Amino acid sequence: MHAGLWADCRLADANVKQAPFLVTLLVKGVTYGSPIAFVNIVEPGTRLLRVPLGSGSVQLVSVVFSFGATWAVLFMLLVSQSSGITRQ
Repeated sequence: MHAGLWADCRLADANVKQAPFLVTLLVKGVTYGSPIAFVNIVEPGTRLLRVPLGSGSVQLVSVVFSFGATWAVLFMLLVSQSSGITRQ
């Protein structure tokens, strides 16, 4: 079963790599940014350590920053891969 799951992940990755650049950037940004945003909203570390939670505006800024930073890093990674600067 493990090999089948690995093959499915590789197939999905190959399909995303064949998609247009902006579609790939959007899909990967949402995929990678969502768990980061979830952690920013729920704040499990502060709950675990019993630190006072941040206000709503602080959470909104951190969610926006998380998605922005995720898309910026992905953009640089995808451009470097498509230009042949890095090898896979």
